[in-house]
Amino acid sequence: MALAEVVRGYIDKGLSVDGYSADISFIRTQIREELSAILMPQINRLIKVIIKTGIMSVGGFYLLCDTLDCLVPLHSRQPLEQSIELSKKKAAIYLKLKDRMMDDVFAALSE
Repeated sequence: MALAEVVRGYIDKGLSVDGYSADISFIRTQIREELSAILMPQINRLIKVIIKTGIMSVGGFYLLCDTLDCLVPLHSRQPLEQSIELSKKKAAIYLKLKDRMMDDVFAALSE
């Protein structure tokens, strides 16, 4: 096969719409594999950080309950279940609020 025929074949393939349809699946697979190789370690790291945060949060919660149990006199206590429900509601309200500091951080990162 002459060089001109090979070049003409590549030009025809490049100009035709169907020329790349067979390659699209291969290209997608390659891109997906590359992105997975890059992103999966970071995703796993974030998962571990979230799990550790949850463990520390629950540990802090039980430590606070134990401390209150030791320090607050029995006649001054609210029922524990009532305190837990109230604190969860307050936490949910707090998380729904807009945090100006976080907005500033995200704005700075996007610049």
